[in-house]
Amino acid sequence: MISYLRLFCFCFAVCVGLIGCFQEKRDIYSTSTLNINLEYAEYENSIDFKSSDEVDGIFKQEIPYNDEFCLEVNVLPVKKSQFKSSSFRRVIAAGTTFRILVFDANNKYLLSRDYVCGSLVNTDIQVQTDKNYSFIVYSFGKSTALPSLALNIGDDIFIAKLLLTSFEDVMSHSILNRLISRNDNTLSFVLKHTFTKIKTSIDAGTVGLINTIGNFSVTNTFSNAEIKYTNQQNSPFNLSFSGLITDRPLSSFAISNDNKSAFSNEQLIYADGIQQQKLKLTAMTIVNNVSKSDITLLEYVFKPGVYYEIDIKLKRTGHVVGPISYALGNLIGVLQPDGTYKYMMASSQGEYGDYWYKNADGKFYDTPQKHQATTWTGTLIEEVIDGDICRQVGPDWRLPTVSETQNLRSFGSWDGQWNNTTAYVHGHYKKPDDEIVYGLYFGTNVQPSVAKQDEYLFLPFAGAYNSQNKDSMYSAGFYWHSGNGHGFFQFGHNYFSPTIGADKNRANTIRCVKTNPLIEIEN
Repeated sequence: MISYLRLFCFCFAVCVGLIGCFQEKRDIYSTSTLNINLEYAEYENSIDFKSSDEVDGIFKQEIPYNDEFCLEVNVLPVKKSQFKSSSFRRVIAAGTTFRILVFDANNKYLLSRDYVCGSLVNTDIQVQTDKNYSFIVYSFGKSTALPSLALNIGDDIFIAKLLLTSFEDVMSHSILNRLISRNDNTLSFVLKHTFTKIKTSIDAGTVGLINTIGNFSVTNTFSNAEIKYTNQQNSPFNLSFSGLITDRPLSSFAISNDNKSAFSNEQLIYADGIQQQKLKLTAMTIVNNVSKSDITLLEYVFKPGVYYEIDIKLKRTGHVVGPISYALGNLIGVLQPDGTYKYMMASSQGEYGDYWYKNADGKFYDTPQKHQATTWTGTLIEEVIDGDICRQVGPDWRLPTVSETQNLRSFGSWDGQWNNTTAYVHGHYKKPDDEIVYGLYFGTNVQPSVAKQDEYLFLPFAGAYNSQNKDSMYSAGFYWHSGNGHGFFQFGHNYFSPTIGADKNRANTIRCVKTNPLIEIEN
């Protein structure tokens, strides 16, 4: 009896042990089915690629169009933070195909599957829990099937590569050395665009119209690309290019119905971040049928994985009068934190600008009238500017000469007032804040509409200061020129005097000019 009891106990213990072993073995080799969360795609953070020529991430340059107009080109690499908006961190379109590659803890290839994007994809991929795996997801942003990949089971992750002989918007994201557990089997991916996209617009609304635009192209891009994946999280792939395209056509510009703007749709290019590109137009015709051919809009190094908005504005650089152009606003001085002044043009032709004193030697004081002592003592802040004050704005700017102010009088056909053939008019200018300012328009004898007021040179009746007292405000203009030490030109409703002398107690306004580089001046 005892022996039977012992035998039973022994068998029971053996069974319990075997069950425990089987349970332990089942736990060791338990599996989990992967879920994939994939909704969004974004671009590289452009701030990483900011060059020394950029301010706040924006690159600017001006391209001369003719003596009166220029094209201001702004390159705006869109920052990653902006892509989180509904506009730029874009939801991947429903039905887009993607592929996932699975590698074991030793970065050896196990399997791949293709799925369709959605907020949560329940896959049929089963992996063992409590083990590390690496995953690569990529897509071409299309609903069509992805091309086959030359990758065999057991291949190293470095064998995984995409060879592209056509333009594909490849997006990918690698999750490396990830531990999979029973309670953590969902992988979240945000795909990163691999290549460059550019979108270009031209705005001429403030100065005129766009009549025609020729072919649009970019230089020094490539036709082929190779993406080789790695096991490094910080640099998950290596990118190389081949097949240099010296001049590749881009999307043609579509001109808006009102002819005030034009747009070239976003387009993918293969740029390596090393070669410099040029954006070129074969021709363009703007307001009054002013044409220009072979325009280089931009010289820039585009980086892979960055989305660029190219914003181009047609701007008036000045008003042409003979061989010179008058600036678009009177001279102002802006006080800087270090006590110096930054010199620039006022924001519109309707601004009076600042008033400037000269010393006994005819040199300008660097401090404008507004920051001189309010009560006149005959003593001014003594720092003077050595040379032409307009040069402080830029090397091309200067004061008008006496003969140029005489030419301005002729340009306005001043003597034609006796037979109504003038080319000037006493009129008003509406500032952006809706204030009305009076002065003279040159180049027309009719008060222009607000929409057309900047098509003509306007000099406001800014008056002057004499010993810090206002003089003829709102009824006359007193503008310095370069002649006679203290010489200036003066005009009012029915008179124009090209040159008048003044003493050092007088502060006048200034409208700078520059010689037009595209006009040949006879010696």
